[in-house]
Amino acid sequence: MRDVIALSALATKWANLDSAGLAAALAEALLSSLDLDLVYMHMVQPTEELPLEIARSKHCSDPIISVAKVKGAVAQLLEANRPLPISTLPDPFSSITLRATVFPFELAAPKAILVVASERVDFPTDEDMLLLSVVTNQAALGLQRLNTERALKASQEHLRAVLDSAGDGIYVMGADSLCTYLNPIGAAMLGYRTEELVGHSVHEIIHHTHVDGSSHPVTECPIFLTSRQGIPSHVSDDVFWHKNGIAVPVSYSVAPVMEDGLPSGAVVTFRNISERKLAEVEQMRLLRTVETERALLADIFQRSPSFMCVLLGSDHVVQQTNEHFMQLIGHREILGMPMREALPEVVDQGFVALLDSVFATGVAQGGSDVSVVLQRSPKGPSEQRYVNFMYQAYRDPDGGIGGVFVQGVDFTERRHAEEDLLRVSSESEARMAQMLSAEQQHGLLLTQVANASRTMGHILSMDSIARVLTEEARSMLGAHQAVTSLTVSAEWAQAINAVSLSEKFSQYRNYSPTPDGSGIYSEVCRTNLPMRLTQAELEAHPAWKGFGEHAKEHPRMRGWLAVPLVGHGGRNLGLVQLSDKFEGEFTEQDQAILVQLAAIAATGIENASLYERVRDQDRRKDEFLAILAHELRNPLAPIRTGLTLLKVAPSIEATAKTTEIMERQVGYMVDLIDDLLDVSRITSGKIQLKKERLEVRTVLDSALELSRPLIEGGHHQMFLSMLKEPFFLHADPTRMAQIVSNLLNNAAKYTPPGRPN
Repeated sequence: MRDVIALSALATKWANLDSAGLAAALAEALLSSLDLDLVYMHMVQPTEELPLEIARSKHCSDPIISVAKVKGAVAQLLEANRPLPISTLPDPFSSITLRATVFPFELAAPKAILVVASERVDFPTDEDMLLLSVVTNQAALGLQRLNTERALKASQEHLRAVLDSAGDGIYVMGADSLCTYLNPIGAAMLGYRTEELVGHSVHEIIHHTHVDGSSHPVTECPIFLTSRQGIPSHVSDDVFWHKNGIAVPVSYSVAPVMEDGLPSGAVVTFRNISERKLAEVEQMRLLRTVETERALLADIFQRSPSFMCVLLGSDHVVQQTNEHFMQLIGHREILGMPMREALPEVVDQGFVALLDSVFATGVAQGGSDVSVVLQRSPKGPSEQRYVNFMYQAYRDPDGGIGGVFVQGVDFTERRHAEEDLLRVSSESEARMAQMLSAEQQHGLLLTQVANASRTMGHILSMDSIARVLTEEARSMLGAHQAVTSLTVSAEWAQAINAVSLSEKFSQYRNYSPTPDGSGIYSEVCRTNLPMRLTQAELEAHPAWKGFGEHAKEHPRMRGWLAVPLVGHGGRNLGLVQLSDKFEGEFTEQDQAILVQLAAIAATGIENASLYERVRDQDRRKDEFLAILAHELRNPLAPIRTGLTLLKVAPSIEATAKTTEIMERQVGYMVDLIDDLLDVSRITSGKIQLKKERLEVRTVLDSALELSRPLIEGGHHQMFLSMLKEPFFLHADPTRMAQIVSNLLNNAAKYTPPGRPN
């Protein structure tokens, strides 16, 4: 019993041993305590590739040699891996025969077995088996402890590795509100080393102040409250303070740490949301861009010449329509209604079934020259319309089919016209041919537009461009009257620049009313938008001025089409208008062609205007330089004469007088050269006057100085008669001297020699 008690205490002695040391100590204890001759232990270790093998023999002190020899001796016993009856085997280190038994570890890992042998004839006794059971249980408990410690250590290391490698910052706060752990990501995010925060109050270091600078008491902190109340919390937008004093935008989640059902701290996971905030700003910018583009698309949607409708979902709920679609269905209130309820009359005509097919398959479907019967008013009769249409599926954000987009053209009027044409074909073959060749005429119109563009592109006169535009527009679109007007005042008044009239309006070819800035024409120029009206709509328009004094005798017109001439930067240049079409009303196609012609003409008019300005500046420059060249010659003659007189001057007084004359002429030349150097005066053709109070006698003296060499060279005599009293002028002395000198020079040039001026 004493051995049992002693062996039971081995677990305490083996507490600090690893698995190899524990196995060796077990073998030594068994060898000595049970008077054994041989002990062999084989154990698979979960964390090691090779099994652990220990052998001890009373007859061999070398453990390595013991393992190698004992393993071979007990090989057959190891295969059983279970308790066996007593077996005999030769001692590998002596000549004796041993009694052996296999004893598996009952609490150890799989394939952990113990082989013990002794030369005693009574081995193993019941006491031996009891001691073996106690010792192996103690060893198994030690191994379990080692495995548990290894697993716990591995788990802790794994958890730390996970926390250290997490993409978010993580810190743990104990019951005393002090930090017990901070992962490297969190430390780097806040600019601290881990040891600078662990063991300290995190709130006082990084969470003490709101972003607006106000104090953040710890008792109001969600992190502190979670650690005390045990209720998880999440804050999507807050700040932690970086070590450098800069606020770091963060979102964080707080989970309580519970012990025995009570909160004892908290785990905080936080994330830097600076990029998220930037992304939110970018998202708002993108949303504004999307809204702008959506508005643009909506405008295009509404202005499209074809009918359009957007249907949502498998029930084809009407989400959006444009004006042409509403015209087609008679302006019924259908928004938000399934198509089967919105237009019940089209269900049996196959149109809804076709929508179902497009929504189910995503394959576009359509039709050309299709008849559809619509009840365009609630109590009105059914009406047959003819359309070309296309159903196209559109995708939702998830990539699925979100609905169907309907687009088409209602050509009922054209179809009716064609049918009427067919019915009267025997009476009007020419008209039928005209209807059948509509597309050819359209191509011809495009060719004419191109030719007109080339013609106007080579013209550098605004009047000529206006005449070409007027004639081409009336010829192409077939109207009795065409007028091109250019803007001539800030009140949008119009001056008629070019008129083209058929014989119907021949008596009005000289009609040119004074513009007053009012009327429907100025409305087109003010809005810079085309206007196409029937005659009734024109006469009902509030800006229509009528035919004035010619109202009674003016023939009735059929419709009116006007398009503004828009220059660079949206500046209005005028308008071109057509009235009284040969056949029918003006169409969208007519308007489109006239818009193209107007755009071409507007470019040509601006180019012509620039060309005229350049030519005018060039002409002014030439005139200005010619005048200055002529004037520069005049003071040279007195200066040359003065130089000659200086050479033969008889006295100082004569020299002074001659010098004074030369100085005046040099000053005169300086003024002329200043004019020459003033580029702005050259391009504008203007000379700036420098007026002052001067006596007429001074002007005449200066002019005589300039002209005297020419007068004397022609052997003329000149007589000067002056008033006795001084006569004063308020004028530019240089320019006045030029005027009088030019008169005297002309007189000297064209008077025969020897005659008086």
